[in-house]
Amino acid sequence: MANYIILDAGHAKVTAGKRSPDGKLREWEFNNDMQNRLKKRLEQLGFIVYLVNPEPDKGSEVSLGNRCTRANNYWVSKGKPNCLYISLHANAAGTGGWSSARGVETYTASNASTKSKNAAKCINTSIFEEVYKVDKGFKNRGCKTNSFYVIKHTNMPSILIEYEFYSNQAGVALLTNNRELLCEATLKGICKHFNVTYKPTASVAQPTNSSIPSVTRPFKNGTYNVKAKVTAGMLNVRAGRPGTAEYNTIIGKLSKNTIITVGYCLNEWFGIIYNGKQGFISGDYIEFI
Repeated sequence: MANYIILDAGHAKVTAGKRSPDGKLREWEFNNDMQNRLKKRLEQLGFIVYLVNPEPDKGSEVSLGNRCTRANNYWVSKGKPNCLYISLHANAAGTGGWSSARGVETYTASNASTKSKNAAKCINTSIFEEVYKVDKGFKNRGCKTNSFYVIKHTNMPSILIEYEFYSNQAGVALLTNNRELLCEATLKGICKHFNVTYKPTASVAQPTNSSIPSVTRPFKNGTYNVKAKVTAGMLNVRAGRPGTAEYNTIIGKLSKNTIITVGYCLNEWFGIIYNGKQGFISGDYIEFI
């Protein structure tokens, strides 16, 4: 019997607010990108996927009631199969400025079924464990209960994921540069919940140099998420890549042989997390380990 996933990308392009303090990350775009990544990967593993908010970049926002109605009607039309409804979100804290809050938390409703609670635990744990491997500032905020409308009024097992805080600078870096990692971590948790064998994509099959987009210069653009060692005597960490206004701002320095985790590469400049903030270093002065 097939397993079904109903994905709900929170919010829409027209939704007011819901963006990082610097305006560089908008929650609706992250949520939508995640639902499309997950849909593709889930279907590769044999899941049947339905989207209740398929085009958040067009028109008005789909109401919470309509999201639940679409989900419930779809589930009934398929004969009430094994199914999980997942509402996808990024989080925020504070009053509009940068905050220190970080980490993943996953919600079920107060009337949640055992299956909902199991799914929340599997997925929340998987996201934390996979992200923490590359970002030691990432927190496990745990599984929580809340009466969010879409998980309270959907009839199948349902959860709501808050992946990370876009009100935190390191959180924005994670949400921007590590979406494949977040997708695969979510997928692992889903597979565990449904007792389905997880099969990674070729690019994330093994955390070794074979999974890096390119280990020889010139480095290909893409997400790496691997350890590297500084080869320069002293390497500047800049606030922005070349061509940006922040490039001339040096936020720190890394001494020779310092071990770091490099994230997204663009034109041979790698994003890193430096003292909890997004930084950038030249690929000329690192080697993978």
